Amino acid sequence: MANRREFIQACIAASAAPSTTALAWNPAIERTTRPNYFCAIFDERFPESVAFGEEVVRLGESARSIKGDITQLWFSEIDVQWRKEPMAIAGLTSFGPLFCLERWGWDADLRVVFRAEHSVVQNRLQHKVSGPPDVLAEAQARLSGPNWATQIARLAFSCRHEICPPTEIAFPGHDRAIGTTEDEALFSWVIAPVNRANQRRRA
Repeated sequence: MANRREFIQACIAASAAPSTTALAWNPAIERTTRPNYFCAIFDERFPESVAFGEEVVRLGESARSIKGDITQLWFSEIDVQWRKEPMAIAGLTSFGPLFCLERWGWDADLRVVFRAEHSVVQNRLQHKVSGPPDVLAEAQARLSGPNWATQIARLAFSCRHEICPPTEIAFPGHDRAIGTTEDEALFSWVIAPVNRANQRRRA
């Protein structure tokens, strides 16, 4: 089995050729159609984020690695793709990349359709999840254990690409699961083209 360094190097090498492999896993939340994803982004500074990226690859999707700064990946790949055809992306990163990508996505009519904050509160991991009600219920069932980072990868790829009225839940997770000295919060997210008809209907 490839170690973490080999996995990260493989993702960097593959970044010039986006994957077209179909997702091999059938999500618990059945979808008749699922929009294509361009890639998922992980931050190699965080073990949980690397675990997320490894699971994305196991699911047959394309992963890209960063070290905190999204700028190079944005200019070399994401901006190019969104100008040609807006496609969904997912990630488990710190707040900065999510903040930038959300705002850049507005120009291409993409929106955040799922977001979860994973932070340490009193030496225990807490998940704060915002998204469609059915996804929130699925999140609470999936994220309570120590392998939450791999579960969030599966959850991200089963998320409906709709803008719903704000719904948020917070719940405790596994004891001290974020392995950084500063305990910087991590954010999992999906940014996707959204159904305009659904937006008007919900307005």
